[in-house]
Amino acid sequence: MSIDSMRPDNRGEASAFLAMRARLGMEHAPVRRIDPARIGRPPKTKPEPAVLSWLAPLNMLLLPNWRAVVKLVALKHRVSVQSILGMSRVYAVAAARQEAMFLLYTHCEPNFALIGRQFSNRDHTTTRHLIIKEAKARGVKLPPPPTGRPNTPRGAQC
Repeated sequence: MSIDSMRPDNRGEASAFLAMRARLGMEHAPVRRIDPARIGRPPKTKPEPAVLSWLAPLNMLLLPNWRAVVKLVALKHRVSVQSILGMSRVYAVAAARQEAMFLLYTHCEPNFALIGRQFSNRDHTTTRHLIIKEAKARGVKLPPPPTGRPNTPRGAQC
């Protein structure tokens, strides 16, 4: 694409476009041409594959696996599972982690220590704070934690 071949009124825009491509290191990348007849039409889309087929349990009365809940939250927030389970304090990751902890508390095991152990061995008070914060943001009242020892065997996971 050369500036000389363009109309005089578009030369300034073209030179700015080429300068921006050079700054980004894209001067040799091909320029995508847009067909004027297709402007205003929705793009052709392919049907999406069944991404969440591994999440559908056979018995819907069973509690979900904690890893499946974390994977769903990672897909929703577009972050990796490792970053949610890690120690990152980036806002997007922290928000995803907070939602995952809340969902684990409400749908799996209401045990702060057990949930905290899954997320980089966090303290139960940290887990409790995040879950209460998420519940307030959603306007949900949390069920009280169970009294006494949980019915799960030692070392069991959600």
